Amino acid sequence: MKLSAKFGLLVTAAAVIAGLVLGGLIYRQVSVLLERDAINAQVATAQGVLAKIGDALSYAQRDMRILAGDEFLKLYVGSPGYRTPVNQRLLQSELRTRGEYTGPWYGLSVFDAKRGFLLSTDPYAAIRTLENPVVAIAYRTAMSGRFYGSSLVEPGKGDEKTLIFAAPILAPEDETASGTEDQDKGPGGGADEGQVIGVMLAQYRWPVIAEEIARAAPPEGGIYLLDALGHVIARHGAKMSGVHGAGFETGDELMRASSGSLRHEVLHARDASGRTMLSTHVVMPGSNASSRDWSLVIEQPESMIFAPAQRLAWQAAWTVVGVMLLLALIVTLFGYRLTRPLNRLARIAEYIGRGDYRERVHYGGHDEVGTLAASFNAMAAHLQAHEAELVAARQRIQGIVETVPGVLYTASPPGLRLTFVSQAAEPLLGFGADDFAADPGLRGRLIVDEDRERVLAQIVDAKKTGEDFVLNYRMRHRDGRTVRWIEDRGRWERDEQGEIVGLFGLMTDISKRKEREQALAKANRALNLMQSYDRLLARAGSESEWVHGVCEGLVDGDVYTCVWIGLLDPARPDQPVRVAAYLGADAAFVAQAAASSEPAQDLLPHNYAMRERRACVIGDLIEMGATEIWAQRALDRGFACMVSLPLIGRDGVLGALTLYSAKLGVFDEQEVALLEELSGNLAYGLDILRDRTRQTHAVVQV
Repeated sequence: MKLSAKFGLLVTAAAVIAGLVLGGLIYRQVSVLLERDAINAQVATAQGVLAKIGDALSYAQRDMRILAGDEFLKLYVGSPGYRTPVNQRLLQSELRTRGEYTGPWYGLSVFDAKRGFLLSTDPYAAIRTLENPVVAIAYRTAMSGRFYGSSLVEPGKGDEKTLIFAAPILAPEDETASGTEDQDKGPGGGADEGQVIGVMLAQYRWPVIAEEIARAAPPEGGIYLLDALGHVIARHGAKMSGVHGAGFETGDELMRASSGSLRHEVLHARDASGRTMLSTHVVMPGSNASSRDWSLVIEQPESMIFAPAQRLAWQAAWTVVGVMLLLALIVTLFGYRLTRPLNRLARIAEYIGRGDYRERVHYGGHDEVGTLAASFNAMAAHLQAHEAELVAARQRIQGIVETVPGVLYTASPPGLRLTFVSQAAEPLLGFGADDFAADPGLRGRLIVDEDRERVLAQIVDAKKTGEDFVLNYRMRHRDGRTVRWIEDRGRWERDEQGEIVGLFGLMTDISKRKEREQALAKANRALNLMQSYDRLLARAGSESEWVHGVCEGLVDGDVYTCVWIGLLDPARPDQPVRVAAYLGADAAFVAQAAASSEPAQDLLPHNYAMRERRACVIGDLIEMGATEIWAQRALDRGFACMVSLPLIGRDGVLGALTLYSAKLGVFDEQEVALLEELSGNLAYGLDILRDRTRQTHAVVQV
């Protein structure tokens, strides 16, 4: 990405971040102010509504006292003889007329001191019995001389609600004009003096209060009037949020906490649709409404309250972002004009980095950029000449490496990881230089298991002493079958302080030399055996001495671990062989190997060799150990391979020579050929010794 674009993106990112931060700060500050104003507005609204409700109920209480003090009413209630139908109709008409200008009421009912119903202004809506618990409480309160105003809403006419008021009717001669002096003396009003002769019960029209609540309802929110038990007795708007509904339904700690000195409390809650609501709960201590423990809850969606703050915050953010984006465009254009000459130099530097030193910078100015261009051209010319020298030297070294009869390599500590391998590695081991570079542990895995630990230990010792080394070991070809003998010559590379910093090495294929050495060693061993057997045959006096001497000469502990010779009885050639001599194993094993009780006797190696008159080679006893008992016995004693050779004399097969080795691959073609020659000499010696025995018997008989 170009520098000018980076500057532009940086300024753009700063613009976005600054806009968001500024918008967030503005939103936070304005939201606090808006929330405070909304709370104050809700508190003021609630106080006004509660004050109006309190005034309306106070007026209703005053009207009840006036109606209960009517002289005509007192005479009608106090004098049973005065209760004529005519007087009843006159009193009903008077109360109905006066009730239209007070209250307002659903109906007025009059009861005497004995709980008897006397009359009502509305035969359908008025109270006619005292069975309702609230009505009964109101009657008893009034009979005690106190005014009663209910704090609980009761069902009224139809589906409408109502409040129960009760005023005592005093006897005419004991009445004292108390006026309205005690209209605010507690939930039941003040006690009127005099004898109570009856009670007037009234049902206040609830829609008056409901309409007052509806007029004060906020837009998109709700207003709720709660009674003393926390029930919603009037509302306008959606259902109240859960935080209020659940608490107020059970007596509500919030309501108790809000009474007394606490005038209002603010809560944040979610309504049924999931909107966050700002909810203000207000009570009015000392008012007529508060004497009933009523309170008011006003809720408004925070999204509506904070909408102006959001608009202002977004406007500020977009303004800042717009200004910063304009600044970013200016910075980008200025950066492009500033960096255009530098881009030309960067392209030339890329060509030089790829090895193309022919390109030059063409700049006509004489300023700092011109000086830099001239320095670039001089550097390119110097690098071009130096590269030509390096190519020539590399070609000479490559020619020397390719003519070396072996694999050249270099390694660096720690771990002596190969850093270079010549191409001669692929024809020798099947792996190229890229394979060794990709897999640092490949060289160690190619060394055969028997040599790996020894080789690694010798290299570590050589590194500790700082001496160069020459190692001979075997490595496997990529095909997994071919094994090559390697002569590894290593020389340590040192720095100026004499510390080892690397290794130079040459791996040479010496497989043919090893094969010649092994062939020569076998030939020498065979020659020594022949010479020793000739001497043994010359001094042997019997077959037993001859075969025991052969066994002792064969078992050397290195190549052959065990050997035994089995001979056939000339008189009974169909019988199993007789063990004439053995060495390297216990007698029980040899006896079982010579005369096994297995059903397939002809498949035993020595029987097979005698029958077919050729060597029977078992290169790996593990392959037969799972099915053949005789092979498992040999494996149990540590033998890995075996060979059985027939002993063929002048008159036919004389027996068999069986050899075991603890190493795999011992009985190759060359080794078997030497053993066949040895078995022929052994059979020849048996013929000679048997001829001597027959001659000796003939002389004795003569």
